[in-house]
Amino acid sequence: MPEYQVAVSLEECVQITIKADTAKQAEHLAFDLVEREGGTDYPKEYSPSHSHRDYVVAVISFSGKKRRAN
Repeated sequence: MPEYQVAVSLEECVQITIKADTAKQAEHLAFDLVEREGGTDYPKEYSPSHSHRDYVVAVISFSGKKRRAN
């Protein structure tokens, strides 16, 4: 049976909780996390060959006590 290479483009949105002192730090930690862990894996039987990955990180909410500046 013939085999075909088929491009699949997927955009995911996953909300995660990150403990950080500031929104900027949370954003930085999220970028580190997505660079290390983000993405979708396909079984080897499909011979996946990723051409690129697009991602955006945005702080969408804050819960907790704000620290007072000393």
